[in-house]
Amino acid sequence: MPERAKEKKSISPLVSSWVMGGVLAAVIFSLSTKGMLSEGSISMNGDMSRHLMNGALILDFFRELPLADPLRFLYRYYAAYPALSLGFHPPLLPMVEAPFFALLGVSVFSGRVVILAFLLAGIRGWFALIRLVFDRKVAFLSSLLLVTNPFIVRHSRTVMTDIPALSMVMITVYLFERYSRGRERTLSLFLTSLLLSALARPQTLFMIAVYLLHGVTSGGVRRFRSSLTAPRFLLSTFCLSGLIVLTLRFGSHNLSWLTHGSLLHGFRRESILYPLECLGMYHFAPFTLTAAVISLFIALWRKEGRVALFLLWIGCCYLQAVCIGPSEPRYSLYWIPPFCLLMALLPSLPGRRWSVVATICILAMVASQFVTAFAMESEPMEGYRDTARYLAEEGKGKIVLYSSDLDTGYFCFFTRSLDPWRKSLVLRADKILATSNYNKIVENRITRRGDLYKVMTDLGIDHVVLQGGEFHSSSLNLLRDEVKTDRFRLLKAIPVSTRGGRFGASVISIYEFRGHTPPKPGAELRMNLPLVNGRISVRMDELTSGWP
Repeated sequence: MPERAKEKKSISPLVSSWVMGGVLAAVIFSLSTKGMLSEGSISMNGDMSRHLMNGALILDFFRELPLADPLRFLYRYYAAYPALSLGFHPPLLPMVEAPFFALLGVSVFSGRVVILAFLLAGIRGWFALIRLVFDRKVAFLSSLLLVTNPFIVRHSRTVMTDIPALSMVMITVYLFERYSRGRERTLSLFLTSLLLSALARPQTLFMIAVYLLHGVTSGGVRRFRSSLTAPRFLLSTFCLSGLIVLTLRFGSHNLSWLTHGSLLHGFRRESILYPLECLGMYHFAPFTLTAAVISLFIALWRKEGRVALFLLWIGCCYLQAVCIGPSEPRYSLYWIPPFCLLMALLPSLPGRRWSVVATICILAMVASQFVTAFAMESEPMEGYRDTARYLAEEGKGKIVLYSSDLDTGYFCFFTRSLDPWRKSLVLRADKILATSNYNKIVENRITRRGDLYKVMTDLGIDHVVLQGGEFHSSSLNLLRDEVKTDRFRLLKAIPVSTRGGRFGASVISIYEFRGHTPPKPGAELRMNLPLVNGRISVRMDELTSGWP
């Protein structure tokens, strides 16, 4: 009988953990997969299309393995699909996308599956961390608060680096805590996860300060110094240094934009207050944030040492947000998990009656967040895939000149998605007829009608896809005016629709160029890329001769 009781006692926690994990997975699937089957479920943040296109690039690179001249392959690929940002954006997300694209196809759906996988892995790491530091109940409640948080749910429905970076941070903290408790074998996993966090988004390197400070206060630095062998140290330093060099080389414009309002340009009151405004306006509802603050004061009053790591986490996240300055609320989302923990600690206060009341309040918060998050609608943007599909189904648009006042990159992505053999090319007007930097035109490369038609005949352009009215470029306005002449024929006008009309009425017009001829022998496609301080020159016969 005692043996049976012991066996039952040992199995019960395992079953309880599986049940909790099942509930969390069910909540994640019910909230984060909404609209997942729609290819129009995209974010109008221009970065999403770049992340998707980067994943397609890595997939095609490993399919062909152009090891003889990889740089030339990259030039050709960008010339054919000018919506890439590898180097400017971190590589972890597209690296994980590539195998999913290979299994599920190149699509928005596949990209969202990747984000879902990251979220599930991150919550698994978070649950394990809190169970290790506190107990299963606190882990379950804090995880419920996290996966139902509307801000987290909204970003889990887009293919961006926010959820992958946050998930890698939570996994890294868990591995760090395991190592801090004497699990020496976890050190290599911790260093690997730390590197992957930086590859997900270099901004996550602020967590190094958390690990160092917590190591100093807990006495773990001495153990870390003794177990960190020279090869580990050199390899970690080399990888992180390489990442920093890569970021400075290709992402200097990204860094300058990210830090344009930082303390590097002088002290500003907005830099101090903006992270707090994001906390109360975007990251949490007022009543949930109030519960977290109350729990924080109680934990400090009771001298609860186990929250030290999470308070350092919050503090360092706040400092990095202050250093960056006012930008976007998603850049400070890293403190959402520790705030969820503070809320979940309320039921652990002394007194059975208080524990029951506090638990009910926490579950009410979870229910409220769930209802709010479930009611949120994605912002579908229909039109780009329909345009690419029309050209693909009609066998048209082998060399398309694309001009748009919204630099989304989705037309390039959907052209690649619907053309697995990569027989169609997309040439961007703001790269061919002008030079763009971010969404600004910095150079007009043509000034006369003759220049326009020379470019079109030299490059063999057969169709023009145009979206938008008045452009901030005389070159692009020249193209807009010329497609209305008898030298072009309007084939189809496809409306671009968004829920709520955030971007107003817009139409994508597909024109056939009546004077189409094959590309001239020796014609070169030249693009200036100030965003990465470079330029590209590719012969058209390389692009039209097919891929290896």
